[in-house]
Amino acid sequence: MYYLEVSEFVERMDSVAGEKIRVNGAVLIDTIHYDTNKGELTFTLKDTDGPQKLNVIYRGSPPDLVDREGVTIVAEGIYRPAEKLFISSNLLVKCPSKYEKKGDSA
Repeated sequence: MYYLEVSEFVERMDSVAGEKIRVNGAVLIDTIHYDTNKGELTFTLKDTDGPQKLNVIYRGSPPDLVDREGVTIVAEGIYRPAEKLFISSNLLVKCPSKYEKKGDSA
């Protein structure tokens, strides 16, 4: 399934409000907060090649590696313009290459 970069999403946010979409961006480490009482993870995604940002809320346990430097995430969900918030129902963590498995040497 196709996803939008944060900058692409910002350009189209009015036309996609209320629709289920995917947005890709880099997690800003200093914006990550997990409220254990509510079971809510909040963070900001930054455009991988620009200044655009998007606030995200996800209800559920934080995925592994979400708090690592250089991690990008594809957040699937719905944008609520009145709240200026992207409500994510699913997070797909894209690990940096240093965490990926190296090829077989045989």
